Amino acid sequence: MEATVSHWHHGPMHLFIPNATYIVTAGTLEKEHYFSGGTRLRHLCDQLHEVARKHGWHLYAWAVFSNHYHWIGRAGATANRSFV
Repeated sequence: MEATVSHWHHGPMHLFIPNATYIVTAGTLEKEHYFSGGTRLRHLCDQLHEVARKHGWHLYAWAVFSNHYHWIGRAGATANRSFV
């Protein structure tokens, strides 16, 4: 699989290379605290793991908060770049 580049009007160019390790940070719209409380945070964490597995990623570390999350993961050889 080859490297791909995408451009997004709200941020820098994104480069995706299979079998590479990435750090990703994302937040909720307008920094709203949608995931307050243990049940909602657990749901967010569970979904993060499920989607990573489904798209061929291996997560090394992650942190989820009520309005944002961070993760470090490696894209597998056949990983789907839409996860990033």
